[in-house]
Amino acid sequence: MRALMGKLLAVATALGAVLIMSTRAYANLEATCMAASAKDTRFNYSFCVKALSAAAQTGNGARELAKATAEMGAKLAAATEAKARARLEDPRTERKAYDPYQTCYYIYQRASNLFLFAEHLIDKNAYADAKSAARDVPSAVGDCDRYFHEAGLGAPFLEQSAKCEQLGIICGAITDLL
Repeated sequence: MRALMGKLLAVATALGAVLIMSTRAYANLEATCMAASAKDTRFNYSFCVKALSAAAQTGNGARELAKATAEMGAKLAAATEAKARARLEDPRTERKAYDPYQTCYYIYQRASNLFLFAEHLIDKNAYADAKSAARDVPSAVGDCDRYFHEAGLGAPFLEQSAKCEQLGIICGAITDLL
């Protein structure tokens, strides 16, 4: 019976430690997002906390959160680039949509590369250059939607553009804290 109680106490202690660590990680995330929000008026605090909550479970600081943001942005931009490429290869795509899809393909390819470059620069402690790369993302992806509107079409990547823009802003602002 004592052995069982000892094991239960050990499990409870371990679970308590995990809970405390994850609470600290989340508090660090909130503090980092709050501090970064002062760096850019376009910064969305709620989006920052929500998007980075999974990354914060590791208990990492601002540097790792900036890298995680860059990685998320790169993945989102690469997925959007792949969607644009698929539409270019689809014979059912309207002819007047071809040019906007091709332009967006290159825009999201550039955005993915900017995020990957920012992540690389953070690894190299080149924070000013990383911030600059991340802050180039919002203007790049915002142009994608404009090309569809100019062609008289609905923009198919509005959600992706908004998320990429915000991830670029967040990455740049958190990197500015380093």
